[in-house]
Amino acid sequence: MTQPSTPQRADRLSGSEFAVLAVQLGVVLLLIRSYRIEQDFGLLQLLPVVFVGFVAHAWAPARHRLPLFLAISVAAFAIVLTPMQAMALIALGLGLIGICHLPIPYGARVVLLLLAGGGLAAIRVERVLLPWKTIPTIVLPVLGAMFMFRLIVYMYDLRHEKEPSSVWQRLSYFFLLPNVCFLLFPVVDYKAFRRTYYDSDAVAIYQKGIRWMFRGVVHLLMYRVVYHHLVIPSHAVGDLADVVQYATSFWLLYMRISGQFHMAIGMLCLFGFNLPETNHLYYLTSSFTDLWRRANIYWKDFMQKVFYYPMFTRLKRLGTMPAVLVATIAIFLVTWLLHSYQWFWLRGEFPVRMVDVGFWGVIGLGVVVNVWMEMRGGKRKRLGRPAFSLARATLRSFKTLAMFATMSVLWSFWSSASVGEWLDVLSSAGNSPPRDFALLALVALALAAIGVAAQYVESEGWPARISRLEPAGARGVAVVTAVGLLLAAQPGVQGRLWGPVAAVAASFGYTGPNEADEERETLGYYEDLLETQPESRIARGERPGDWVTLEETDAVVKTGDLRGIEFVPDYVGSFKQATLRTNRWGFRDREYDLEKPAGTYRIVVLGGSHAMGSGVEGEETFENLVEDRLNLEHALAPYDRVEILNFSMAGFSILQGMRLLDVKALDFEPDMVLCVIHVNEEVMVRRGLRATIGQGRDLGYVWLEDIVERSGAQRGMSVVKLEQQLEPALHRVTEGAMRTIAETARRNGIVPVALYVPLTNEDIERSTKRRHGLLRMAKHAGMITLSVHEAYLGHPWNELMVARWDSHPSPLAHRLVSDHVVSAILRERSTLGIAEQEAVSIPDTTGKEPRS
Repeated sequence: MTQPSTPQRADRLSGSEFAVLAVQLGVVLLLIRSYRIEQDFGLLQLLPVVFVGFVAHAWAPARHRLPLFLAISVAAFAIVLTPMQAMALIALGLGLIGICHLPIPYGARVVLLLLAGGGLAAIRVERVLLPWKTIPTIVLPVLGAMFMFRLIVYMYDLRHEKEPSSVWQRLSYFFLLPNVCFLLFPVVDYKAFRRTYYDSDAVAIYQKGIRWMFRGVVHLLMYRVVYHHLVIPSHAVGDLADVVQYATSFWLLYMRISGQFHMAIGMLCLFGFNLPETNHLYYLTSSFTDLWRRANIYWKDFMQKVFYYPMFTRLKRLGTMPAVLVATIAIFLVTWLLHSYQWFWLRGEFPVRMVDVGFWGVIGLGVVVNVWMEMRGGKRKRLGRPAFSLARATLRSFKTLAMFATMSVLWSFWSSASVGEWLDVLSSAGNSPPRDFALLALVALALAAIGVAAQYVESEGWPARISRLEPAGARGVAVVTAVGLLLAAQPGVQGRLWGPVAAVAASFGYTGPNEADEERETLGYYEDLLETQPESRIARGERPGDWVTLEETDAVVKTGDLRGIEFVPDYVGSFKQATLRTNRWGFRDREYDLEKPAGTYRIVVLGGSHAMGSGVEGEETFENLVEDRLNLEHALAPYDRVEILNFSMAGFSILQGMRLLDVKALDFEPDMVLCVIHVNEEVMVRRGLRATIGQGRDLGYVWLEDIVERSGAQRGMSVVKLEQQLEPALHRVTEGAMRTIAETARRNGIVPVALYVPLTNEDIERSTKRRHGLLRMAKHAGMITLSVHEAYLGHPWNELMVARWDSHPSPLAHRLVSDHVVSAILRERSTLGIAEQEAVSIPDTTGKEPRS
C-alpha cells in the first residue's frame, strides 16, 4: 500500500510541543557548533538552514511540506557549495532523473543512463575537459554521492511501481538536504522513503530525529577520543599491547561513519521522513551474519533487494542451499566492486587492491559459513523471553569478543597500504614475553564475565524497565548530557577538570591531525574517503594540477648522500604558483659573494619547506624580511650589514641540514647557523633517514652508520619495517644531528642556534610537550634555543595557509614570523654573542681541528 501524499498528523503540533522540540534541537545544533563537528564538510554552514527549515516546515500546511523541503535542500546546496555549483548540480541531477522517465522502453532508459554515467565519468577523471574546473572536482563528487546508488534503487522500484509518486517525492528522494555535507551517505530505499513519510505521530518523528542527531554527535565525539588517544602510527607498534591498540583503534574509527549516518537520518526525520535506524550495536555482534544485519543496515537492505533476491530467485532451481550460498558469495563480490565504484565518484580513482579483495572475501566467507551452519542446524523459534543460561551467556560473550577481535584485525588489514605492511605490524606481537599474552587472556576473561553479567541483567528485564522512561526520562537524560558537553567545551571548565578527563574533553574539540596523520596523509579506507586532514574536500577540489612536490619539478637533481636532492644553480621556474629562483650557488635566495664582505654579520638558515618558502615569492620569505628589517634599522650595529643565506629546502630536516652545513654552507664563512625546527621535526628525520637507507645512499657519518647498524634497519625492508627498526633510535639520531651541527659550528667559530617556528595549523597548547622536548634536546646538544611559537596567535588558520589545500605559511604568516624572529634576535643578542665589536669565536670544546 502506497503512503498517502499528505501527513497523517501534520497539523496537530501545539505551541508547547514545538517549544520543547525547538529548545532540544537548538541545544544539539549549539553542541555541533561548539565542537565544530565535521566543519570541513560544511556542516556548520548547514546548521542555520536546518533550524530555520525545521521551524518553517513544521508549521507549513501539509500539502506544501514536500515542496518546501526541496526548496530548503536547494538553498543548503547553494550555501555549502556556491550558487553556480548548486545550479550545475541540480541541472545534472534533473537530467539523470529525466532520462529515467523518458517515454521509451525500460531497457533503453537503462542504456541511456549508462551512457550518461560514462560521459560524467570521463569528465570526473578529466578525460573530457570543461571550462568550468569545479565540475569534475566539486560538483560531480556531490552528484555521485546523491545518485550513484540511489539511482539504482530508483530504477529498480520504478520498474515495479504500482502507484505513481508525486514529482515532489521523486525530486526530494535524490536532493536530500544533508547529502551535500555527508558524501558517505546511507543508501536510502525509495519505497521506504515514501512509505515512512509522516507514517506516525509528527512529534514522535521529530523527537526521534533530534535524538538520533544527538547520538550522532556523541559517536563523532567518541571518534575524536579514539582518533587522538588510541590511534598510533605503524612505526610505533613494538609489542603485543601496541598491536592490540593498533588493530582495535581502526575498528573503533567506524564510529565516524555511524555518527554521520545517525546525523543525516536524524535531519531527515526533522522533515517528517521517519526512516529506520542505520546501525545497531555493531560492536556487540556475535557472528558475521549478525554483523551484516547490524552494521550499515541500509547497505544490507540495498544489496538484498537489488542483487540477492533476484539472483536467489533465478538460482532456486539448483536447490535452496546452493542458491543461498551462491547468491551470498555474489553480493559480497558486488559489494567490493561497488565500494571501488563509490571511491571513483568521490576521489576520481577506481582502486583494485589486494587488501580490498581480502577484506570483503573474508567477511563474505564468514557470512557464507554462518548461513550454511544456520541452514543445516535450522532455526529454533522460542516464544517469550528465554530463561537465563550461564553456559549460553558465556558462549555468547566469547563469541562477541572473538567477533570484535576478528573485525579489529580485518579492519586494520583493510586500512593498510599493503599485505606486507600489515604483516610487519602484526609481527611485532612476537616481541612480547609470554606474560603479556597471559595478561591479554585474563583481560578477555574479565570482559567475558562483564558480558555474562550484562546478559543476566537483560534477562531480568532491566532494559525494558528503563525503556519505560521514554520519552520524558530519556529526553531529560539527553538534555542534561548535552548541557554537560557544552560546559566541557569551555576552556575555563576544562582547566578545572581532572587531568585525564580534561585531556578527553580537549580532544572532543580538537579538529587537527593526530600523530598518525602526520606520518601519512590518511588512515584507511573510510578515513581516506572522508579526508581527515584539516583541509576540506572542497578546498582539495580547488587544488591546481600543477601543485606538486619539489621533487616532481626540474628545479632539483638527485644526490647520493643524506640530502637526496639539491637545487639546480641559476634556476628560474614556478613552484606552487610562485616564482622559484635559485642563485649561482644553488640555493633559493638572493645573490651573495662566496667571501663574506668586511663588516658583515652572516647567518645561514637550515630548514625545510616552511623556511624555504613553499608557495610564496622569494622576497616574501621570513628570512629575507628579517634581513631587510635588520639592515633598515641598522639593528645589529656595530656591524655594517647583515646577510641571511637561506639553504632551506622542502622536505629537509635537521638531518639534511647537518649535511648541507658540511658540504656547502661552511664555505660562506657564516657567523651563525640558524636551524629552523618545528613540531614534526622527528617525523621529517624519520622520513629522510628511511629514504636514505631504502635508496642505498651514503649516510656519511660514522656515528649515524653505527646507530643504523645497531637498529637492524637495512635496505630492502618494507617502509613499515624500516620505520619500526629506526623508531627506538630516532631520538638519538635527531639529537646526534643537532650535536654534530653544534660541534661543527664551534670548531669554526660559528654560533649554533635552533629556532622553533610553529606550523600554521598547530595547536600550541597540545604541542607544548613535543616543543619543549625538541628545544631541550637542542640545548643539550649544545645549541642556543629560540622559539617564536606564539607568532600566529590571534590569527585564523585560513589566513596563515598559503592556500586552502596547503598548510604552508602564507605571506602574512611569514611576516608574523619575521617580526617575532627580529624581536628574539634583538632580545637575545648578548646570548647569541653578537653584542661585541667583532663576531664571536666560541671556544672549541671538542679537541678537533676546525675545517679549513
